[in-house]
Amino acid sequence: MQRSLAATSADAGLDHEFRRRLERSSTDTVPVLEAGTSYAHEDSRIADAIRSMRKPDGPVRILEAGCGNRWPIDLGNLDYHLVGVDLDAEALRIRTAVRKDLHEAIVGDLCTTPLPAASFDVVYNAFVLEHIERADLALENMIQALKPGGLLVIRLPDPQSARGFVTRRTPFWFHVFFAKYVEKRPNAGQPGYAPYPTHYHRAVWKDSLLAMSASHGLRCFWMVADNHAREEKGALGSLARG
Repeated sequence: MQRSLAATSADAGLDHEFRRRLERSSTDTVPVLEAGTSYAHEDSRIADAIRSMRKPDGPVRILEAGCGNRWPIDLGNLDYHLVGVDLDAEALRIRTAVRKDLHEAIVGDLCTTPLPAASFDVVYNAFVLEHIERADLALENMIQALKPGGLLVIRLPDPQSARGFVTRRTPFWFHVFFAKYVEKRPNAGQPGYAPYPTHYHRAVWKDSLLAMSASHGLRCFWMVADNHAREEKGALGSLARG
């Protein structure tokens, strides 16, 4: 199962649809849970939200927090500057030497790596927080790096779904086995490639994410729940604006 949520401040440069959502939202309201259709559709919606951050005076600064070995969002002709942070040095090597889609690469732990305060228009975090033992610290670090009026995107497997339950209750070796032999990913578990050990800190559950968003003045304007799968994976996706 997948969930998506979004929050923003009133000075946000969102497109018309997201603007209407924002006008109906506040820091203490939760949007109606929508039914999603596919990961491709959600990727497109996220791309629209990021493109809406377009600026007349320079590139949109994007932090990909936990960037892994690829950037999945097609931003078309948007002028942007992409900074990737990841603890996996091999994943970053793949990004810089093979994909060549990062402008800056930082090897570091999202919980402790100093991120410049209020410096990014967009912070994008996908399928990472469930793997961080102190995800609460990583969230705090990402939020403080977001500019006022910035966009926060969070996506992760829903811990309250059936798949999330199985993931939480099975050992890591089983996750590697499943990825390698069922999902047919031969590099699974090797340096630079998922899966990674899963922790599911309480901070990544939906109610905790909503509470943390509200506590930082983020306004939730989009939340989606899906039963679709991409590579047999459900996800929780979250968009937030500060």
